[in-house]
Amino acid sequence: MESIKGILVIKSIIFTFFIPGTVVGGIPSVLFFFFRIYINFRWFRYIGLILISIGFAFYLLSVIAFINQGKGTPMIYFMERVEIIFGREPKEFVNTILYRFSRNPMYMGVIVLTFGIGIFLESISVIVWAIIAFIGFHIVVLKLEEPHLREKYGFLYEKYCESTPRWIGFRNFKTRKT
Repeated sequence: MESIKGILVIKSIIFTFFIPGTVVGGIPSVLFFFFRIYINFRWFRYIGLILISIGFAFYLLSVIAFINQGKGTPMIYFMERVEIIFGREPKEFVNTILYRFSRNPMYMGVIVLTFGIGIFLESISVIVWAIIAFIGFHIVVLKLEEPHLREKYGFLYEKYCESTPRWIGFRNFKTRKT
């Protein structure tokens, strides 16, 4: 069992490097160096460090929940062809740690981390990227992930949706089947 958990940790690290790493590091680096649109936040920029820490913690706790409770990795289900590298989506339903407060704390972590980097670097282009990434994540959640989870977990997921907001602090008016 421990060797399986070790493999899940390694595959989660590889996944994190390539997928969220591109959103948080790769794209913001390109934007920061090639699209130099800055704003002077002065001391306020250090709030970015707090956001970076919070975003990293959200992401890390979400990965831990996926490994421990879900017995899987953060891998997105529709990319199963590369599971040999990144692992598979969780086998079990995950609703612990931050998943009690948000259905998508991993995405929230990536967005808060990216937004924090933009604030710390005083880069308007990175902050705009964080907003665009959030919109992209929201579309993926609505159009791909939630329908998949409804099909996979049925009533359990429906009850979860009724009690847990999609994004932290944002209650759905009514969870609809799509």
